[in-house]
Amino acid sequence: MDQSIPTATLGLPFLVPVDPGIRTAYNQQWGLNVQRQFGSNWSITTGYVGSSAHKLGHYYDLNEPMAGPGDVQARRPYQGYTAIYFWSGEVNASYNALEVQFRSVTRVG
Repeated sequence: MDQSIPTATLGLPFLVPVDPGIRTAYNQQWGLNVQRQFGSNWSITTGYVGSSAHKLGHYYDLNEPMAGPGDVQARRPYQGYTAIYFWSGEVNASYNALEVQFRSVTRVG
């Protein structure tokens, strides 16, 4: 999703207020692998990886027009502005994955 702030249209101003309580975003990552060999030619590795991110920045358009026909600007709550993009740090994200690898070693000679 594109988080860039669009430019104003129709020659009307737009606002970008920032949450005064916004905090610094942070990310955590972790992983664990276990490897086991079978015979002289086979091995398996299984692992878990994960990450979490907190307090990520995101903007919301507080002046989004209501759905319907007709002039878009007339359907906005604050008609003197095209958009009011409120920037806040309330988004979280996470990632979790299982990794499995089978390996066969071929010996020549």
